[in-house]
Amino acid sequence: MTHAGAPAPGRFTVGSAPNDNIRGWFVGQFLGAGAGLRRRGDMELKWGAHAEGDRRAKGWSMTESSTTVSVLLHGRFIVRFRVEGKEHEVRLERPGDYVVYGPGIPHTWEAPAACTVLSVRAPSVPDDEVTFDE
Repeated sequence: MTHAGAPAPGRFTVGSAPNDNIRGWFVGQFLGAGAGLRRRGDMELKWGAHAEGDRRAKGWSMTESSTTVSVLLHGRFIVRFRVEGKEHEVRLERPGDYVVYGPGIPHTWEAPAACTVLSVRAPSVPDDEVTFDE
């Protein structure tokens, strides 16, 4: 039997998303060569476990070429977008609520309650994210 953290070289990799990550991201092109099958250029996966009151530390960001899907697993999560000079707020409040947004859309987030969010971004492009203040 293979346990979490014990890779089967080239065939499959098992692990723990809350433990095997870089800033929450546990699959993507930015992981080192030792990540095995988790090092991918076609997608990124993020395990976002947030305490009540958490906010995006770097203000606003956007990707230049990737699309993101964020799915609420539990708790509550708010994503804000800026589109054509207007701010839009999306509230994820029930398990399974999700939001999909494409490249070039500035966004930020906050957790009004403790929550876990699984995010998928595709493709996984080096240096694709741009961050900025208000």
